[in-house]
Amino acid sequence: MAEDMILIDVALTTTEANRGALVSLLGQTVAGSEAEPGCATYRATVALDDPLKFHILELWESESAYLAHCKGAPLARFLEQLPGCGTIVSINRRTGPFQPYEKKA
Repeated sequence: MAEDMILIDVALTTTEANRGALVSLLGQTVAGSEAEPGCATYRATVALDDPLKFHILELWESESAYLAHCKGAPLARFLEQLPGCGTIVSINRRTGPFQPYEKKA
């Protein structure tokens, strides 16, 4: 039986003055996290109704891949720099037999 995948949804807010810094930090975090073993999806998006609200959506192939990410450099750098540009509002975690969406040609 395959191990359940881990889905993480993080909601963040920022201020107009710090928005650029948060966007830059999110870009670095996405690039670094996507390169980690076991990362199926790692995306940062902005809310359609509020340019100061963001979401990070993560999908990890296994619990062990997610735990390795939690100890990795991209997340450590993100958590170190976040207080200067944004605030975490909520973190939701789900497990299950999720699969990344694959667009058909």
